[in-house]
Amino acid sequence: MKRLLFIAVFLWPQIIQAQIAPECAGIARPADYDEEKQRSFMQNYPMSMFMPLPIIDSHPSDQAPGAIGIDTTLVPKLTCRERLALNATKTEDTNMMPLLPRPHLSLPIFQNNRFALVGGVSFLPPLIPKLLLWHVSTEGSFLYEPVKGIVIGARAFMGLSYLRAEIATPFEKDAQTKEDWFSFALIGGDLSASFGLPITENQKLYPFLSFGLVKGASIFVVADDGVSVPNKYPLFSLTNFVGLSYHLFNRFKLALAIGGALDTSMTGHLRLAYLF
Repeated sequence: MKRLLFIAVFLWPQIIQAQIAPECAGIARPADYDEEKQRSFMQNYPMSMFMPLPIIDSHPSDQAPGAIGIDTTLVPKLTCRERLALNATKTEDTNMMPLLPRPHLSLPIFQNNRFALVGGVSFLPPLIPKLLLWHVSTEGSFLYEPVKGIVIGARAFMGLSYLRAEIATPFEKDAQTKEDWFSFALIGGDLSASFGLPITENQKLYPFLSFGLVKGASIFVVADDGVSVPNKYPLFSLTNFVGLSYHLFNRFKLALAIGGALDTSMTGHLRLAYLF
């Protein structure tokens, strides 16, 4: 798990032996390679995976109850070029976490037939052995239904994550390992639209679309010498999500979406939930 969030890229070239993964053998240093931008990309990439999903899967006129379930994000594999580090003299093993699951809870705070205010929270508890990793995000959405079956919405969200583990290898061979730490925060918002499409008495579809902004900040500290590695180009990007939510018996829902930070990563998302 040493490279779970890709941070070993920040060790200085003079204190670590360069290595190119066998599948990337022969890759040349790109002409536009920029070490500062590559460092920032390595920190921004995991941040973009932790955004709460802007899924509108109920309308004010539905008088929807609360929902509890799980959100899962597909973490795309990075190419050899995207994995280059240390002035393109080595590659990082970044393709170790194909899925990112987070339990999710949403509750209506206020609603009538036209308006709804909905709160939500996602939490990833520190359950991975030998790794202290946790994440929490909160969101608030305001939904307006001018015509039955058509909803426009506005949402604000924020998130915090913390990782403490042996992320960077020791500077000297056989030296005692120390726990480094990586932390980041997200804040953002989006505007969205959704349509309610009844299929049968017990089934309904909700296509949805959103556009917004996300801003992130991160810090990585190498415990061996207390060096804090800056993120010169922190995450600041337009966001876009498009998807479809399916309801069955007003008790179960399945939502699929494609989206993310436009200049960092667009990927697939899944939500499974039970309405209560």
